[in-house]
Amino acid sequence: MHLESPFALLLLLLVPGALAGHALLWRRRMRYAIRFTNLDVLEGVAARSSPWRSRLTVALFAAAIAALCVAAARPTVTTADATKGSTVVLVVDTSRSMEATDVTPTRLDAAKTAVDRFLDRVPRSVRVGLVSFSDEPTVLVAPTSDHRRVRDGVALLTLGGGTAIGDSLARAVQLGRPSVPTARPSSAIVLVSDGSQTRGTLTPLAGARRALRANMPVYTIALGTDDGMTELRTIDERKQIAIAPPDRDTLGRIATTTYGGFFDAPTAGRLETIYGDLGAAVVTVDRRHDLAAGFLGAGLALLAGAALLGTAWRPRLP
Repeated sequence: MHLESPFALLLLLLVPGALAGHALLWRRRMRYAIRFTNLDVLEGVAARSSPWRSRLTVALFAAAIAALCVAAARPTVTTADATKGSTVVLVVDTSRSMEATDVTPTRLDAAKTAVDRFLDRVPRSVRVGLVSFSDEPTVLVAPTSDHRRVRDGVALLTLGGGTAIGDSLARAVQLGRPSVPTARPSSAIVLVSDGSQTRGTLTPLAGARRALRANMPVYTIALGTDDGMTELRTIDERKQIAIAPPDRDTLGRIATTTYGGFFDAPTAGRLETIYGDLGAAVVTVDRRHDLAAGFLGAGLALLAGAALLGTAWRPRLP
């Protein structure tokens, strides 16, 4: 919660002042009661008076003053709300290097789990699509608000061959491009990859420029460590071990070009955290809500309640 006029909270000093004033008046009433000589009349008045009633009235009055002081400070709260008609396209690298086990149990399995984490956090109103890519991009799930279909599509992520980052970005732009241009991004791309481009027609930055023209920020995640190894097969079917470090430089430039964000995920836990955070933040807009009216209404209601109770429970001479 943010306060537009925080110094107004100094008015809260009125609360202890009011309580002290009440205590002083109560003592004066007690001295008056001791001097009163007509004990029969005093007994009738005391019968209709109760200490807890007085304390309740004072408590309501103090709470009313406190609420009005907070209202004067103009409290606001900011929430991240999904942009109307927003779309997120998840792009997952399924090249052969995604079978590396430096991210447990494998890079691809970690990515699948992280996508589920994303779907747990993304608002239900957001349309989500799923694209896998190796030698070429494949649309597994077109953008939909039925996130169960996306979870089903995750099961279809299987290992392929090379890495076509540029073409996959272009395909994601086609899927998620807003039908009506908007000043604020209403669509975004989340791309996870563990290697450099080895296939495809478009370069990674050419694909990024297409996303930029469509006003679609790309959030890139470099999955894996520099020591990650994968098993390759040569033309004569011989097995060969190759090191497959993530191409952080290229993924970082894609994010910078499209005004998105770049993240490094050397572990499965870090990957899940990134996807979870993105699920709550991508294609959302910060909206500020003014709470002053609520505190003002509560303060006036409490003040009215204190006045009514004080009037109803005030002792009267018979």
